[in-house]
Amino acid sequence: MREEDQQVLEALARAREEHQELAGVLDFYRALATVQFRAKAQLSAYVKVHDEAAMRQRLEDGMPQLTFGQLAIDPATLARLVNDIVDVMVHHNPDWAQTAERVEEPAADELMQLARQAFDGQPQWTQAEHSASGLIALAVELALIPYLEWTSEALMPHLDQSLWRRGYCPLCGASPDLALLDEETGARHLICCRCSSQWRYARLECPFCETTDHTNLQYYLSDDKVYRLYVCHNCKQYIKTVDLRQARKRVFAPVERIVTVAMDMAAQEMGFAASQCPSATA
Repeated sequence: MREEDQQVLEALARAREEHQELAGVLDFYRALATVQFRAKAQLSAYVKVHDEAAMRQRLEDGMPQLTFGQLAIDPATLARLVNDIVDVMVHHNPDWAQTAERVEEPAADELMQLARQAFDGQPQWTQAEHSASGLIALAVELALIPYLEWTSEALMPHLDQSLWRRGYCPLCGASPDLALLDEETGARHLICCRCSSQWRYARLECPFCETTDHTNLQYYLSDDKVYRLYVCHNCKQYIKTVDLRQARKRVFAPVERIVTVAMDMAAQEMGFAASQCPSATA
Protein backbone atom coordinates (compact mmCIF):
# COMPACT_ATOMS: atom_id res chain seq x y z
CA MET A 1 0.00 0.00 0.00
CA ARG A 2 1.30 3.47 -0.88
CA GLU A 3 2.43 5.64 2.01
CA GLU A 4 -0.08 8.32 0.96
CA ASP A 5 -2.92 5.80 1.11
CA GLN A 6 -1.81 4.59 4.53
CA GLN A 7 -1.86 8.20 5.70
CA VAL A 8 -5.44 8.53 4.47
CA LEU A 9 -6.47 5.53 6.56
CA GLU A 10 -4.75 7.03 9.60
CA ALA A 11 -6.49 10.36 8.97
CA LEU A 12 -9.86 8.59 8.78
CA ALA A 13 -9.13 6.96 12.15
CA ARG A 14 -8.26 10.35 13.68
CA ALA A 15 -11.39 11.89 12.19
CA ARG A 16 -13.45 9.21 13.91
CA GLU A 17 -12.10 10.34 17.27
CA GLU A 18 -12.86 13.98 16.46
CA HIS A 19 -16.31 13.37 14.94
CA GLN A 20 -18.06 10.79 17.09
CA GLU A 21 -21.37 11.69 15.47
CA LEU A 22 -19.97 10.34 12.18
CA ALA A 23 -18.35 7.23 13.65
CA GLY A 24 -20.46 4.76 11.68
CA VAL A 25 -19.95 6.53 8.36
CA LEU A 26 -16.22 6.93 8.96
CA ASP A 27 -15.91 3.25 9.91
CA PHE A 28 -17.58 2.31 6.64
CA TYR A 29 -15.43 4.55 4.48
CA ARG A 30 -12.25 3.41 6.22
CA ALA A 31 -13.16 -0.22 5.51
CA LEU A 32 -14.03 0.63 1.91
CA ALA A 33 -10.82 2.63 1.41
CA THR A 34 -8.77 -0.25 2.84
CA VAL A 35 -10.20 -2.61 0.22
CA GLN A 36 -9.70 -0.08 -2.57
CA PHE A 37 -6.14 0.83 -1.56
CA ARG A 38 -5.12 -2.83 -1.33
CA ALA A 39 -6.53 -3.43 -4.78
CA LYS A 40 -4.69 -0.41 -6.16
CA ALA A 41 -1.42 -1.62 -4.65
CA GLN A 42 -1.74 -4.85 -6.64
CA LEU A 43 -2.20 -3.14 -9.99
CA SER A 44 0.85 -3.37 -12.20
CA ALA A 45 -0.47 -3.25 -15.76
CA TYR A 46 1.25 -0.90 -18.15
CA VAL A 47 -0.77 2.22 -18.89
CA LYS A 48 -0.77 2.95 -22.59
CA VAL A 49 -0.48 6.72 -22.95
CA HIS A 50 -0.96 8.99 -25.91
CA ASP A 51 2.17 10.56 -27.32
CA GLU A 52 3.01 14.06 -26.12
CA ALA A 53 1.47 15.77 -29.15
CA ALA A 54 -1.77 13.81 -28.81
CA MET A 55 -1.98 14.52 -25.09
CA ARG A 56 -1.54 18.22 -25.76
CA GLN A 57 -4.17 18.17 -28.50
CA ARG A 58 -6.70 16.46 -26.25
CA LEU A 59 -6.11 19.11 -23.59
CA GLU A 60 -6.59 21.91 -26.10
CA ASP A 61 -9.75 20.25 -27.47
CA GLY A 62 -11.25 19.72 -24.01
CA MET A 63 -11.08 15.92 -24.28
CA PRO A 64 -10.21 13.88 -21.17
CA GLN A 65 -7.08 11.77 -21.57
CA LEU A 66 -8.36 8.42 -20.39
CA THR A 67 -10.36 5.80 -22.27
CA PHE A 68 -11.92 2.71 -20.71
CA GLY A 69 -9.53 0.41 -22.55
CA GLN A 70 -6.53 2.10 -20.96
CA LEU A 71 -7.62 0.87 -17.53
CA ALA A 72 -6.58 -2.67 -18.53
CA ILE A 73 -9.13 -4.28 -16.22
CA ASP A 74 -8.88 -8.04 -15.72
CA PRO A 75 -12.45 -9.40 -15.40
CA ALA A 76 -11.55 -11.96 -12.72
CA THR A 77 -9.73 -9.35 -10.63
CA LEU A 78 -12.67 -6.96 -10.98
CA ALA A 79 -15.09 -9.69 -9.86
CA ARG A 80 -13.08 -10.37 -6.70
CA LEU A 81 -12.90 -6.67 -5.90
CA VAL A 82 -16.64 -6.23 -6.44
CA ASN A 83 -17.33 -9.11 -4.04
CA ASP A 84 -15.05 -7.57 -1.41
CA ILE A 85 -16.81 -4.21 -1.74
CA VAL A 86 -20.25 -5.80 -1.49
CA ASP A 87 -19.13 -7.48 1.75
CA VAL A 88 -18.07 -4.10 3.17
CA MET A 89 -21.32 -2.46 2.09
CA VAL A 90 -23.48 -5.18 3.62
CA HIS A 91 -21.51 -5.23 6.88
CA HIS A 92 -21.74 -1.47 7.42
CA ASN A 93 -25.09 -0.62 5.85
CA PRO A 94 -28.11 -2.59 7.11
CA ASP A 95 -30.20 -1.37 4.18
CA TRP A 96 -28.09 -3.54 1.88
CA ALA A 97 -28.17 -6.74 3.98
CA GLN A 98 -31.52 -8.10 2.78
CA THR A 99 -30.78 -6.89 -0.73
CA ALA A 100 -27.54 -8.88 -0.81
CA GLU A 101 -29.45 -12.10 -0.10
CA ARG A 102 -31.19 -11.72 -3.47
CA VAL A 103 -27.99 -11.09 -5.42
CA GLU A 104 -27.01 -13.67 -8.00
CA GLU A 105 -23.33 -13.65 -8.87
CA PRO A 106 -23.10 -11.78 -12.19
CA ALA A 107 -21.05 -13.06 -15.09
CA ALA A 108 -17.68 -11.46 -15.77
CA ASP A 109 -18.87 -9.90 -19.03
CA GLU A 110 -21.83 -8.34 -17.20
CA LEU A 111 -19.50 -6.75 -14.65
CA MET A 112 -17.30 -5.41 -17.43
CA GLN A 113 -20.34 -3.93 -19.14
CA LEU A 114 -21.39 -2.23 -15.90
CA ALA A 115 -17.85 -0.93 -15.48
CA ARG A 116 -17.86 0.54 -18.97
CA GLN A 117 -21.24 2.18 -18.39
CA ALA A 118 -20.02 3.67 -15.11
CA PHE A 119 -16.85 4.95 -16.77
CA ASP A 120 -18.91 6.51 -19.55
CA GLY A 121 -21.00 8.42 -17.02
CA GLN A 122 -24.05 6.14 -17.20
CA PRO A 123 -24.15 4.62 -13.69
CA GLN A 124 -26.87 2.00 -13.31
CA TRP A 125 -27.08 2.15 -9.51
CA THR A 126 -28.95 5.46 -9.60
CA GLN A 127 -31.79 3.79 -11.52
CA ALA A 128 -32.19 0.83 -9.17
CA GLU A 129 -31.29 2.14 -5.74
CA HIS A 130 -31.25 -0.51 -2.98
CA SER A 131 -32.21 -3.26 -5.44
CA ALA A 132 -30.03 -6.30 -6.09
CA SER A 133 -28.96 -4.89 -9.45
CA GLY A 134 -28.36 -1.49 -7.87
CA LEU A 135 -26.10 -3.04 -5.22
CA ILE A 136 -23.89 -4.71 -7.83
CA ALA A 137 -23.82 -1.66 -10.10
CA LEU A 138 -22.75 0.60 -7.23
CA ALA A 139 -20.10 -1.90 -6.11
CA VAL A 140 -18.74 -1.97 -9.67
CA GLU A 141 -18.50 1.81 -9.77
CA LEU A 142 -16.71 1.84 -6.42
CA ALA A 143 -14.41 -0.90 -7.74
CA LEU A 144 -13.39 1.35 -10.62
CA ILE A 145 -11.88 3.91 -8.26
CA PRO A 146 -8.59 2.03 -7.60
CA TYR A 147 -8.02 1.73 -11.35
CA LEU A 148 -8.80 5.40 -11.91
CA GLU A 149 -6.66 6.63 -9.03
CA TRP A 150 -3.74 4.43 -10.07
CA THR A 151 -3.96 5.72 -13.63
CA SER A 152 -4.22 9.31 -12.39
CA GLU A 153 -1.03 8.89 -10.39
CA ALA A 154 0.70 7.58 -13.52
CA LEU A 155 -0.59 10.10 -16.07
CA MET A 156 -1.34 13.42 -14.36
CA PRO A 157 2.34 14.37 -13.82
CA HIS A 158 2.79 14.26 -17.61
CA LEU A 159 -0.04 16.68 -18.44
CA ASP A 160 0.53 20.36 -19.14
CA GLN A 161 -2.26 21.59 -16.90
CA SER A 162 -1.84 25.17 -18.06
CA LEU A 163 -3.82 24.03 -21.13
CA TRP A 164 -6.81 22.87 -19.06
CA ARG A 165 -9.23 25.33 -17.51
CA ARG A 166 -12.42 23.31 -17.63
CA GLY A 167 -14.83 22.25 -14.92
CA TYR A 168 -14.49 18.51 -15.50
CA CYS A 169 -11.55 16.21 -14.89
CA PRO A 170 -8.76 16.31 -17.49
CA LEU A 171 -8.09 12.63 -16.90
CA CYS A 172 -11.44 10.80 -16.66
CA GLY A 173 -13.98 13.52 -17.43
CA ALA A 174 -15.94 13.29 -14.16
CA SER A 175 -17.15 16.27 -12.15
CA PRO A 176 -15.39 17.70 -9.10
CA ASP A 177 -16.93 17.24 -5.67
CA LEU A 178 -14.37 19.16 -3.64
CA ALA A 179 -11.99 22.08 -4.08
CA LEU A 180 -8.89 23.41 -2.34
CA LEU A 181 -7.65 26.98 -2.05
CA ASP A 182 -3.87 26.97 -2.35
CA GLU A 183 -1.96 27.64 0.85
CA GLU A 184 0.32 30.24 -0.75
CA THR A 185 -1.73 32.00 -3.42
CA GLY A 186 -5.34 31.08 -2.70
CA ALA A 187 -5.70 29.67 -6.22
CA ARG A 188 -8.53 27.16 -6.55
CA HIS A 189 -7.86 23.52 -7.41
CA LEU A 190 -10.76 21.20 -8.16
CA ILE A 191 -10.67 17.54 -7.12
CA CYS A 192 -12.27 14.83 -9.26
CA CYS A 193 -14.93 12.83 -7.44
CA ARG A 194 -13.77 9.58 -9.09
CA CYS A 195 -10.01 9.54 -9.69
CA SER A 196 -9.04 12.32 -7.24
CA SER A 197 -7.03 14.19 -9.88
CA GLN A 198 -6.52 17.87 -9.10
CA TRP A 199 -6.47 20.75 -11.55
CA ARG A 200 -6.52 24.52 -11.32
CA TYR A 201 -9.72 26.44 -12.03
CA ALA A 202 -10.82 30.07 -11.82
CA ARG A 203 -12.19 31.19 -8.45
CA LEU A 204 -14.91 33.41 -9.91
CA GLU A 205 -16.46 30.87 -12.27
CA CYS A 206 -18.87 28.00 -11.70
CA PRO A 207 -17.20 24.72 -12.70
CA PHE A 208 -20.55 23.19 -13.59
CA CYS A 209 -22.21 25.78 -15.85
CA GLU A 210 -19.20 28.08 -16.42
CA THR A 211 -21.07 31.24 -15.52
CA THR A 212 -18.88 34.15 -14.48
CA ASP A 213 -21.82 36.37 -13.50
CA HIS A 214 -20.86 37.35 -9.97
CA THR A 215 -24.51 38.00 -9.10
CA ASN A 216 -25.14 34.24 -9.46
CA LEU A 217 -22.08 33.13 -7.49
CA GLN A 218 -22.00 33.08 -3.71
CA TYR A 219 -20.16 31.33 -0.90
CA TYR A 220 -20.80 30.68 2.77
CA LEU A 221 -17.90 30.70 5.22
CA SER A 222 -17.54 28.38 8.22
CA ASP A 223 -16.98 29.91 11.65
CA ASP A 224 -13.32 28.85 11.67
CA LYS A 225 -12.88 30.10 8.07
CA VAL A 226 -11.45 26.74 6.98
CA TYR A 227 -14.44 25.73 4.86
CA ARG A 228 -16.38 27.48 2.14
CA LEU A 229 -19.58 26.37 0.47
CA TYR A 230 -19.67 27.78 -3.06
CA VAL A 231 -23.12 27.82 -4.66
CA CYS A 232 -24.29 28.80 -8.12
CA HIS A 233 -27.76 30.29 -8.46
CA ASN A 234 -27.62 29.79 -12.22
CA CYS A 235 -27.32 25.99 -12.30
CA LYS A 236 -28.26 25.32 -8.66
CA GLN A 237 -25.15 23.25 -7.92
CA TYR A 238 -22.56 23.57 -5.17
CA ILE A 239 -19.02 22.58 -4.33
CA LYS A 240 -17.40 22.27 -0.91
CA THR A 241 -14.03 23.97 -0.54
CA VAL A 242 -11.19 23.76 1.98
CA ASP A 243 -9.04 26.88 2.42
CA LEU A 244 -5.53 25.58 3.02
CA ARG A 245 -4.48 29.03 4.19
CA GLN A 246 -6.69 28.51 7.24
CA ALA A 247 -6.33 24.76 7.82
CA ARG A 248 -3.82 23.85 10.51
CA LYS A 249 -3.22 20.27 9.47
CA ARG A 250 -2.62 18.28 6.34
CA VAL A 251 -5.83 17.83 4.38
CA PHE A 252 -6.88 14.55 2.77
CA ALA A 253 -9.74 14.74 0.27
CA PRO A 254 -11.32 11.36 1.23
CA VAL A 255 -11.59 12.57 4.83
CA GLU A 256 -12.86 16.05 4.01
CA ARG A 257 -15.62 14.63 1.84
CA ILE A 258 -17.05 12.91 4.90
CA VAL A 259 -16.46 15.34 7.77
CA THR A 260 -18.14 18.13 5.77
CA VAL A 261 -21.41 16.24 5.36
CA ALA A 262 -23.20 19.02 7.26
CA MET A 263 -22.32 21.34 4.38
CA ASP A 264 -23.96 18.92 1.96
CA MET A 265 -27.10 18.88 4.05
CA ALA A 266 -27.19 22.67 4.30
CA ALA A 267 -26.69 23.12 0.57
CA GLN A 268 -29.35 20.59 -0.34
CA GLU A 269 -31.82 22.12 2.10
CA MET A 270 -31.33 25.39 0.22
CA GLY A 271 -32.14 23.65 -3.07
CA PHE A 272 -28.63 23.11 -4.44
CA ALA A 273 -27.45 19.80 -5.89
CA ALA A 274 -24.13 17.98 -5.61
CA SER A 275 -22.19 16.44 -8.48
CA GLN A 276 -23.20 12.85 -9.23
CA CYS A 277 -20.62 10.53 -7.70
CA PRO A 278 -20.92 7.01 -6.25
CA SER A 279 -21.86 6.83 -2.57
CA ALA A 280 -22.58 3.56 -0.83
CA THR A 281 -24.48 5.36 1.92
CA ALA A 282 -27.11 6.60 -0.53
